[in-house]
Amino acid sequence: NAAIWKRDDSSSWGDPYNKTKRVMKDSDALDYEFNAEKEEDYTPEKKYELTNETMEWNGRTLHRIVALKHIEVESGSSDGTLVVEEGDLGGWVEGERNLGHEGNCWVADEAKVYDSAKVYGDAVVEDNAEVSGDAKVYENAKVYGNADISEWAQVHGDADVSGKAVLCWRTDVSNGAFIYDRDCEE
Repeated sequence: NAAIWKRDDSSSWGDPYNKTKRVMKDSDALDYEFNAEKEEDYTPEKKYELTNETMEWNGRTLHRIVALKHIEVESGSSDGTLVVEEGDLGGWVEGERNLGHEGNCWVADEAKVYDSAKVYGDAVVEDNAEVSGDAKVYENAKVYGNADISEWAQVHGDADVSGKAVLCWRTDVSNGAFIYDRDCEE
């Protein structure tokens, strides 16, 4: 029984319980909507949930996350492995669209991810870093310190962005690049 896939060109990440499967191609996350008439729905196991602890940040309400299972991801700030146990509190997201449930991606400490920004794969955002706008942090990327990733910037591969680095516009950092304390000129 062949599955029927339909490309969804919307810019929205969507609800994590929808019938969407993520496929990585050419550094972009392409959305394919699965036709449930032919096969069962694909829904990843939830690895975190939003808590009732909230904060107002840049005109948005962010929610602290809590882990629902054990996660291990390479850390940028501790230069080792970040181990998250079930029940451990994480950082802040505006909604579940901001952090994937697949892979070992995590938002830790006081890090914030909001707007339509996405963290997925095995990426980590930690310390006081911020990811906003339509920015993407994925694969094995690490964003930490006071780094600010915004607009349409992408950090992926084995890239590290830290310190007071500011990446914006259509910046694309990948392939093991290390960026720190760099400001974006408008």
